[in-house]
Amino acid sequence: MSKKRVCDRYIILETLFYLHSGIIGATYILYFYDLGYSKFVTNIITSVFNVFVFIFEIPSGSLSDNRGNKSALIISGIALSSSMALFLYAGNISILILGQIFWGISYAMQSGALEAWVVNTADLDDNELDAVFSKSAKIRNFVMILGGVIGTFIAKAGLRYIWIIPLITAIIYTLLVLRWVRNKQLNQSKIHTCNFKINVRSELKGSFITIYDTIRKGDSIKTILLLNMGVAFVISPLFTYWSPYILQLGGGELGVLAWMWIFIKISMTAGNALWEHLHKKYNRIQALFVICILFGSIFIIAAINSNLLVGFAVIIGMEILLGVLDPIQKALINKYIDSDNRATMLSVNSMAERVGGWISLVLMGILGDVFSIGITWIIAGVTMLFLCIFISKLKRNPN
Repeated sequence: MSKKRVCDRYIILETLFYLHSGIIGATYILYFYDLGYSKFVTNIITSVFNVFVFIFEIPSGSLSDNRGNKSALIISGIALSSSMALFLYAGNISILILGQIFWGISYAMQSGALEAWVVNTADLDDNELDAVFSKSAKIRNFVMILGGVIGTFIAKAGLRYIWIIPLITAIIYTLLVLRWVRNKQLNQSKIHTCNFKINVRSELKGSFITIYDTIRKGDSIKTILLLNMGVAFVISPLFTYWSPYILQLGGGELGVLAWMWIFIKISMTAGNALWEHLHKKYNRIQALFVICILFGSIFIIAAINSNLLVGFAVIIGMEILLGVLDPIQKALINKYIDSDNRATMLSVNSMAERVGGWISLVLMGILGDVFSIGITWIIAGVTMLFLCIFISKLKRNPN
C-alpha cells in the first residue's frame, strides 16, 4: 500500500472516530446539567472517562505492539459504539457511568494504535510527522464544524438526540477498520514470543519494563510527558466550561453556542494550517514557548471578562493556539520513540494526559461550584505560564 493511501486512510479513520465529539461538543456538558446534575457531580461522572483511559492505556499499547494494531482498533470501535448507545438510552447515573467506562476504553484502545499504525506502516520521517498530523487535524476540524452545527440544532429538539449520529459514525469507523487496517509484520522476537512463550500477563510485564527503560534513559521523554500532563490539566477547564461561559455571556441562547462552535473549529483549523506551513521554518520548542505565554495570558483575560464579543475573541485565540499545539505535541513524542514500542509509549503519553485532565476535572469542578468559572481559568492561565520551565528544559536538552 502506498504511503499516500495509508495517510489518507488514517485521516478518514481519525476523522470518523472523533466526529462524535463534534456533534456533542457544544452541548455535551449541558446534557448533564439538563439531567439535573451540578458542576461537581457532572465533573465526577465525566472523570470516569479519564480513569478508564488511564487503566487501559498500557494494556492497549501492549496489545497493539505485541499483537498488532488492528485488534486494538477493532475494540476501540466496538467500545465507542457501545458508549454512544448507552448515552442515548441513559436513564440514570449508573448508565451514564457505564457509558463513560466504554468511552474511556475506546479512547485508550485508539490513542496509540492508530498513530502507531500510520507512522510505522507509512514509515514517516521527522518532517512528515508534522505535515500528516497537521493535515489530519485540519480536515477533522472542517468536518466537525458541520457536525457541531447539526448537533446544536438537534439539541433544540432534545439533548438526548445528540447521540444518534455519533452512534452511526462509530459503527462506520469499526467497519472501515475491519476492511482497511492490516498489521505490519512484527519483528521475529515478538512473533516467537506471541506464538510460543508468553501469555498476556508476561506481555504486560515486558511492556512495563520497556516503559521504565525508555523513560529512565530519556530525559527528553520525561520532560515531554510532564509537559503534556500539565497542558492537559490547563486545557481541561476550557473544554469543560467554554459552553456555559459563552452561554452566560450570551444570555442563555443556544444559537450562540452553534456560532461559537463554528468559530472554534475554524480557529483550530487555522492553527493546524498555520503550523503545516511553518513547521519547516520554525523550531518546535520555540513555538511551544510562545504558545504557553500567549495561552496563559489569554486564559487570565477570559477570567475577568464580561463581554460576549471579547469572550468570542479569547476562545478563538485559545483554539488557534490549540490548533498549532496539537500536531507539535504529537510530532515531539513520536520523534523520541522507536517503532517497535511506539503504541506502548504513545499510550503512556495519553495516560499522562489523562492524569492531568482527571486531576483538573475534580479540582476545577469543586472550585467552579464553590467560587466561579473565572477562578478555574485564572489557575489554568498561571499553570500554563509555569509550564515554560519544562519547555526551557527541552530547549537545553533537545536530544
